[in-house]
Amino acid sequence: MPWERSKADCLDIVKRLSREELEAFLDVNNEIKRRTSYGFRKEVVKKDNSTVLVWSNSREEWIPMPPDSIYGEKTSKAGNVIELDANMILVPFSYDVVKKFAKCLEPLPLYYCSREAVERGKVPPEEAAFCWALKQLERIKQEK
Repeated sequence: MPWERSKADCLDIVKRLSREELEAFLDVNNEIKRRTSYGFRKEVVKKDNSTVLVWSNSREEWIPMPPDSIYGEKTSKAGNVIELDANMILVPFSYDVVKKFAKCLEPLPLYYCSREAVERGKVPPEEAAFCWALKQLERIKQEK
């Protein structure tokens, strides 16, 4: 598929990052690891010109939202409040920085609960179904 990158491609991309970009890459991956529950949440934009990334199960990749998108408008000014779904993250880095390494970011942890992950052989169907059910129960419990 055209959007897939090999580990060698990603290694090459990461090697070309500046120190600041590499730190951004690591910070974004750490934020991704925290996305382990379903449901909407509100976040405050901490830095002007931040970026929202959206995980696509079908493409199996993170897609940075450009500055001229609705999310770009909302993240242009620190202090704005933005509502995000479970497959979205807000990071305090510009679109131009994030797009350099977006295709090499870790998958959304919730991806492994999905039908697409099962179809690609990433997880057994029973494991994905159990994961999905457990995460839904967690979400319901948090909403109470």
